[in-house]
Amino acid sequence: MKGPYQVIFTARARVDLLAVRRWLHQPGSGLKARLRSARITRAIVELQFTPFRWPEHDVSGVRERP
Repeated sequence: MKGPYQVIFTARARVDLLAVRRWLHQPGSGLKARLRSARITRAIVELQFTPFRWPEHDVSGVRERP
């Protein structure tokens, strides 16, 4: 197995991730929200190295991490 692999985001995914980040980092969001944001970021980074760990999506060649 080689790596790191390339993770490609659709335009919609980028918009969604930015919205999630803004929501979780809004004033008063607290530590729990920032930890959730960190877990999302870590999950995205991990996809570069362990993409086959997660099940295939309905679309061929796409993996989905719940």
